[in-house]
Amino acid sequence: MHRKNKYTIVLLGAGRLAYSLAPALERAGHNVIQVYSRKIADAKKLSGSLSSSLYTNKLNLVRKDADIYIVAVSDEAIAPLVSEFDPANKIMVHTSGSIPLSVFGRKNTARRGVFYPVQSFTRENRQSFAGIPVCIEAGGAEVLGILSGIGKSIGAGIYRFDSSQRKTLHLAAVFTNNFTTHMLVIAEKILRKKKIPFGILLPLAAETFSRIKNSDPSRMQTGPASRGDRKVISAHLRALAEFPEYRKVYSVLSSSIEKNK
Repeated sequence: MHRKNKYTIVLLGAGRLAYSLAPALERAGHNVIQVYSRKIADAKKLSGSLSSSLYTNKLNLVRKDADIYIVAVSDEAIAPLVSEFDPANKIMVHTSGSIPLSVFGRKNTARRGVFYPVQSFTRENRQSFAGIPVCIEAGGAEVLGILSGIGKSIGAGIYRFDSSQRKTLHLAAVFTNNFTTHMLVIAEKILRKKKIPFGILLPLAAETFSRIKNSDPSRMQTGPASRGDRKVISAHLRALAEFPEYRKVYSVLSSSIEKNK
């Protein structure tokens, strides 16, 4: 059973989020007693980095005595997992931005919830949760309070959003992180073609994100499209003739900037 405000936790998933979340929970005084993953090597590796954690790749061997079960798997894997594994009256939450609370069905709804960190995680770097926004939702007030307490214990900022709001936030997060990263991927490939080092753009990227910390992003927009400079835009499109896919991206984004300036 849990000590006051400290809980025993089973992590269902050993991917990028779990890689940062598990040690953060442990540092906060919670006890991650077991890690489950379909890939036994992943479960073993994450479990081995914790103080006293077991591991398994079989749902029927997942311990039933934890206080909280955190489902940290891919979005498409959540529904199959929660339909197969039901820890009775224990608290069970998923960590997705786009999957609704209703994925748990109608059983034990008061003991089900969502714990969604608005951040991108990698296996290469274990990330601190200090200051990271965590969106929580629950079927009951008790679980909502527990999730809030856990989030605060790892240093996160807590926001209460319902499934619809969280879905919108996740959409905006895709534009903020995933699409931005893809723009950098495109930039790197264009530069590589001409043997120009990508690192030369890092100060520009840092300045771009620094500016929007204290200002509306729309006020920070610069470049030929924001100026309506058709001559430069045309020159860029000609230069992208050898990158037809990126030429389409450039054209669509420039048009969007012009329409929203």
